[in-house]
Amino acid sequence: MQRIMLKGKIHRATVTGADLHYEGQRGSGVICLNGAAARMVAPKDLVIIASFVNMENEAAIKHELKLVFVDDQNHMLPTRQEEAGQAKLKVVH
Repeated sequence: MQRIMLKGKIHRATVTGADLHYEGQRGSGVICLNGAAARMVAPKDLVIIASFVNMENEAAIKHELKLVFVDDQNHMLPTRQEEAGQAKLKVVH
């Protein structure tokens, strides 16, 4: 059985703009929404960016969510452990 799991998230990132042709680069601090999504935010809004993945039940039970926390300039803060809801995942047969 496949499960849809939260793979990772960037928590409380600050939107810096919107640009249809923007090509980002890692570590730039730029959080730019493009296309139709750009109509839903404004610079300085706080957002949560989430990534999801499909995986088999056995892999889902062992899966550890990757969390990234950022400061108000979108620079990564030191890693800390968080317990996500899926940490209490029950096996379904």
